[in-house]
Amino acid sequence: MKESDLIQLSVDIMEHYNRNDLSIFFRYIDDSFTWIGPRQGQISHSKARALTAWIDTDHQIEFRISNIEATLLPASPRSWEVLLFYDVHGQLSNGKTFLQPQRAQFSWVLKQNEYRLLVLHFSNPAAPDERDLIYNTWGDSDRSDYLTRAVPFRESSNSYIMIRGTDKIYFRHLTSSIMWIEATDEGRHSKVHTREQLINCMDRLSFFEEKYPGIFLRPHVSYLVNPHYIKSLRRFELALWDGTVLPVPEKKYTALKNALLT
Repeated sequence: MKESDLIQLSVDIMEHYNRNDLSIFFRYIDDSFTWIGPRQGQISHSKARALTAWIDTDHQIEFRISNIEATLLPASPRSWEVLLFYDVHGQLSNGKTFLQPQRAQFSWVLKQNEYRLLVLHFSNPAAPDERDLIYNTWGDSDRSDYLTRAVPFRESSNSYIMIRGTDKIYFRHLTSSIMWIEATDEGRHSKVHTREQLINCMDRLSFFEEKYPGIFLRPHVSYLVNPHYIKSLRRFELALWDGTVLPVPEKKYTALKNALLT
């Protein structure tokens, strides 16, 4: 299993977990599994206790997660830590929605050629406290711009793209949030332009074309474009809604125009 596959597996488990589908979660947890929840006293040792706890849990609230960032840290030749940072969106029976930023740490180990989950640790970040003179402003990540309310559940049904960042952080974005991608380092890497951020990516443009067919158009050897963000096309350039203007070679102009008309 590749590094990106272990991250994808962790994301899949988390998504199904929040939808109250625990089948994939139970499939991978080890007999010595430990679950640590975000609240005081929420801890369970062993797979058997975890199964009992979830069987006894009865609620009708489903959750969705978005804005996922992931990092994989090799702990040993046969063990890995996957860190997920994401937002949890919930919808109550009265129709009201809420949002909670959350983190999850997956501790994986390879046993008899199978990946087993040893520990799953959740935490909810606490708001800054001016009385805290040490940890109030310490850190290198700014996630202070959280939404004040959850996004509609319908967005969760859209497809996603996993982006492998150059700083060993994985980003998971809705395909609808990717505007365009440009080749860098003589085509060996790329930069992904989303509605919210610019991500330096380890993969080539060809990776996105092969992994996510039908999502992007390629108006130039150095660019991929999400057609939903194209504002106008003329000889020999296209304009995006964010003001970006990209060149379109003469040989590609007709094919691009026909693709936009279909």
